[in-house]
Amino acid sequence: MRKILCILTVLALFSSISQAAIDYFSNSYAEFGISQNFVLTFSDGGDYKTSESIRFDAFLGYRFTPNFRWDLQYSILNKVLMHNGYEYKANAIFANIYLDLWDMELSLLTPFIGIGAGLASPAIIASDEQWRTSALAWQVQAGFNTNFFKLFILSIRYAITGMPPIENVIEGRSVNSYIQNVGLGIFLLI
Repeated sequence: MRKILCILTVLALFSSISQAAIDYFSNSYAEFGISQNFVLTFSDGGDYKTSESIRFDAFLGYRFTPNFRWDLQYSILNKVLMHNGYEYKANAIFANIYLDLWDMELSLLTPFIGIGAGLASPAIIASDEQWRTSALAWQVQAGFNTNFFKLFILSIRYAITGMPPIENVIEGRSVNSYIQNVGLGIFLLI
């Protein structure tokens, strides 16, 4: 009788642990995205220029509730040719929080808004010199998630990202950049 009670206890514990793991992981997600960037760079002297490039993003996140989620994002901004012939590129890691207006698993179209902060490392590259900095960056996002399949969700987003300034680049002036992008991402609910 004691062996049967031990076996039943172990099975009950295993069942509850398994269900907890399923519940935990069903709220996790991974997303991969590609965006068209419109990079606005300007110096403290007032000159500015808009350039275009491609941005790649990878996200790992967790949904706390059907309407609230957070993720870690790694972004790579491909090289952008600036108006003075220099190249601009950046990498960044963000922690983002989102508010989904509806449950993205149940709704065909779910609007969302999000904010994030993190560490960015932009660089300006000339033929013989390179200027780089690493500092705090921020971003604001808005978009829609579209649920076509049970585990895959298409994300359409617009974001504005503020990158840290790069000091003493062009004739002793600092260069700031703000990146606007419109992109597509694919969620995989884990």
